[in-house]
Amino acid sequence: MTEYSILIKCESYERLVDILNNMEEIAKRRIERKDNRGHYMRTLHQRTKEYQEENPEKPYKECLAIIAEKMKQEKQEVMDISGGDCLDNNIV
Repeated sequence: MTEYSILIKCESYERLVDILNNMEEIAKRRIERKDNRGHYMRTLHQRTKEYQEENPEKPYKECLAIIAEKMKQEKQEVMDISGGDCLDNNIV
């Protein structure tokens, strides 16, 4: 039987808990990469529509820019968590 392990090194227990809590979200986003552009555009426009319903005074184009920036920040957060300095993906 083959065994695999993952070593996660973190500067604090809180950081470790953050990573473990976000592992499911990271895995989900990696699976969604297969239809990267189509999925991104659908999500962008859906979230923009929802945001504009909450903020009807703002034009759609402005809402689109706000949501695009939020999605960019969310993606960066996921990348920081999944590929940051806390993960050591050496196979043992």
